Amino acid sequence: MIYFSFGTKSLLLLLEHLCKDLDQRIDLFMDGRRVSLPSLESLVVLNIACWGAGCRPWTLGGGGSEAPQQNFSDSLMEVICLFSSLHIAQLHVGLGKPTRLGQCSSLRLCLKGEAPMQVDGEPWKQSAGTITLRHSKHASVLMRENS
Repeated sequence: MIYFSFGTKSLLLLLEHLCKDLDQRIDLFMDGRRVSLPSLESLVVLNIACWGAGCRPWTLGGGGSEAPQQNFSDSLMEVICLFSSLHIAQLHVGLGKPTRLGQCSSLRLCLKGEAPMQVDGEPWKQSAGTITLRHSKHASVLMRENS
């Protein structure tokens, strides 16, 4: 009964579109330039190819040929827009594609009011303010060569 209750609340939250018109509540600057945003419900900033349980949104909708190359070691972040929970589901099954805003080495997000946030699966409610993201350091990683 408890799981049903939580599941029902989660489903209702998905259907309410709590982040509708997010573009009206944020100003986005990529590498110092203001970016015009479409009507969106979610802004995703990636520094690796996989997102949301294995989805690779940057290369969806064109085989990667129309998107600039994505590389985890180039110090660039990829920024995409999502429009609804249904849009996220479409990405996962390969029936949709995100709107790519581009790549940048620094990102500044100015929140005009409260907004839900999530970093690496950890959610919180962020009050108005400015968030700046930029490359900080490199970590050495061993990788097996494909044979």
